[in-house]
Parts: sequence; structure tokens; C-alpha cells
Amino acid sequence: ELEAAVLILQRHIDLEQQVWKCLENLKSVQSEWHGKSIDCTQKIIASQGKIARLRSRMLRCLTE
Repeated sequence: ELEAAVLILQRHIDLEQQVWKCLENLKSVQSEWHGKSIDCTQKIIASQGKIARLRSRMLRCLTE
């Protein structure tokens, strides 16, 4: 059961890291857009915070 929880948390971390990388890429090409823009910086910060929380949760699972 613990192993399954750790694997699920690791998968969530992997997915959130992919989101973060996509946002970084979007931010780099966004300067070329004329018109509507997306506030990538705030989304990147939120994504990094989520990764940190997930890692912390995973470490707690492993140490209990």
C-alpha cells in the first residue's frame, strides 16, 4: 500500500514537472504573440509549489 502511494505521488510529480516545462516553453514563445497573453510566471510559480508539496508528501510517506 505504501509502495503504491509513493508510485502515485511520483507520477503526479512527473506530470507536474511536464506542465512546468510546457509553461516555460510557452513563456519563451509568448513574446512573439500579438494580442492575448497568458501570465505564465504565476502559473510556473504555482506549479513549482505543487511539486514541492508533492515531494514533501512523498518523503513523509517514506519516513513513516
